[in-house]
Amino acid sequence: MFKWFFRAFVAGCAFGVIIAAGVAVKYSLKTSPIFTVTEIEVRGAARTDRERLAKIYRPLVGQNIFSEITPHSLLTDDPWVVKLEMKRVVPNKLVVFVEEEKEVLSYKKAGKCYALTERNSSIPVKCEGVRINIVETPLNSEFNEFVKLYTANDLLKQSDITLKNGFFLVNTGGTVITGTYTPGVFAENYDIFKKQISPRYKSVERVDVTIRGKVYVKGVTNG
Repeated sequence: MFKWFFRAFVAGCAFGVIIAAGVAVKYSLKTSPIFTVTEIEVRGAARTDRERLAKIYRPLVGQNIFSEITPHSLLTDDPWVVKLEMKRVVPNKLVVFVEEEKEVLSYKKAGKCYALTERNSSIPVKCEGVRINIVETPLNSEFNEFVKLYTANDLLKQSDITLKNGFFLVNTGGTVITGTYTPGVFAENYDIFKKQISPRYKSVERVDVTIRGKVYVKGVTNG
């Protein structure tokens, strides 16, 4: 009976020592100046307002790296931000990882410019370099088909484009191409124009590729 009581007493003391040691270590970590945050690094922010992020995280400088981070410290109303995560780098650094919206294309409408993202958000941007102009709002189905066509076609990415209801215009710098939103037609007909018709002429002013299998040209100059 005495041996059992003694063993229990020793085990209890050992457990108490472990708890006390844990509390002491935790207290040391949270009070030692070694673990005071002196640097905050932001990664992945290409379009995000860095000044806004800096303002959000600046109050964490000087705090202990193991202190609790309140939820509002991880929030931002920047439209480019999808998610923010933070990693502690012992002894004194916090790294903020930014996941941003990914731009598919940018367009101008009613004098203002927007970036369309993969998550189907339209974010206001500066108009510098924007080459797609919406002068007549296409149907949603038409616009969606244009987005698919644009992402797969290098010619469109290099040209000035005007979107209208029912069709679009592509200005390559020397030729204006009238295209349709019907799936597959623009790519197929432009391939016909490029391989079979364009080689015949020195220049072509206008091309219509809105009807599947048919290409109409105007204002041609013989070579």
